[in-house]
Amino acid sequence: MCTGSGSGQGQAYAGWWQLPVVNSVPELLERKGMEFVLVSVGQPAAGVIASLASTGMPVLIETPPGQTVAELEWLATLTRNRAHIQVAERYPF
Repeated sequence: MCTGSGSGQGQAYAGWWQLPVVNSVPELLERKGMEFVLVSVGQPAAGVIASLASTGMPVLIETPPGQTVAELEWLATLTRNRAHIQVAERYPF
């Protein structure tokens, strides 16, 4: 599933990858059958992650999940309250 910002970029991705496009987190969450959401956005991402995780939807996010210590602490608090947030590193070691 691809989300767009209304600028046409989402539509371009949708056409290329043959994916449906939504323009907001609430619209995304209305879709049925999702097991998790992969968040791959430019910063800031913490608000998007928190919006999804607070609904009970498991979230996979690229690094960095937040831009500040406060954002990381906020996301950590969500995970301590049973939100499912996993951070994936994209660089090989």
